[in-house]
Amino acid sequence: MPLDEHLKRRYSELQQEYNYLSDEIEYLRHLERRGELRPLEGFRLQQQIKEAEQKRERVKQELEELDKTSNSEQLYRMLLKLGYERQVQLFLRLIQVQSVAAFLIHGSLKYGQRWLLNRLVEQYVPHSINYKKIRIELSRSVRRTDVKTLWRELGNKVLGKRYQPPSPLEIVEGVYRLWQTENVLLVFHDVNFMPQDYLEQLIGEFWNPLAHKARQAGLHTSKYKLLIFFIDYDGSVGNLDHLFADQVNRNQADAPVRSPNISKFTEENVTDWMLHEFNELPYELTHNVDDTVRAILSESDDGIPEYVLQGIFERCGYNYYDEVERLWKL
Repeated sequence: MPLDEHLKRRYSELQQEYNYLSDEIEYLRHLERRGELRPLEGFRLQQQIKEAEQKRERVKQELEELDKTSNSEQLYRMLLKLGYERQVQLFLRLIQVQSVAAFLIHGSLKYGQRWLLNRLVEQYVPHSINYKKIRIELSRSVRRTDVKTLWRELGNKVLGKRYQPPSPLEIVEGVYRLWQTENVLLVFHDVNFMPQDYLEQLIGEFWNPLAHKARQAGLHTSKYKLLIFFIDYDGSVGNLDHLFADQVNRNQADAPVRSPNISKFTEENVTDWMLHEFNELPYELTHNVDDTVRAILSESDDGIPEYVLQGIFERCGYNYYDEVERLWKL
């Protein structure tokens, strides 16, 4: 169930509970006002009223929290329309052409690579909530010094735990089998931490054989999608021209596709977004658009994406990191 639908259902349940408790309190107070109770009965009635009021206050607080969560989620949904146009266009072209595809997201530090990853999957990968998701964090030091550690972790997540690390081809076969029965989504975070020769091994010994095997099968043996994301958080990997393709080629599925390098948000980007979403945005953003945009850009080192997003959330009373931690799936 999408989060917003869950919130609506929970809000409705709490509202009913709040109304029930209010009716109960009103009825108990009516009994109290009649003055026909013995002292002990009156004391018990007062306790019942107190307990019901305490329950109602807790329900009220939860309703207020849900209101805040719902509003912050709406802001998040609106912000998913800000920037990254070229990256989105290339990704859409890729998944329209290939059901088995690899995509590199890259840019400088704090340029919102993980934000873009979650945006692409949430908005453009149908039924992504039902995908088999495999996440690998490559920033841990052991993976930077021993590629076998990567094969072991990836193999464990694909094949189950083993005493010996599986070979890359065994992992390829395991992923291929998964793909026959379900959608599969793999994410390799922090590929910028890998030595270049390890990254070449990851692509050459895992991705390329997997893509080749799928292409040999004519991509007709499965109705499901297999998507792999390589996420570079400092822009260093995007310079490796021999590993990535800049365009989508229907007849060449082996090379991962490199998204355009993420750039800063401009004043035009942010202003156009605010004006387009004006009716759905909170007053804190829209009461003076030009001044607000200039202030946000000034505070974000002239448009570094993650700082822009953080500034927008903060102006509306929300913590960017709390919100994305709650909402991101990858």
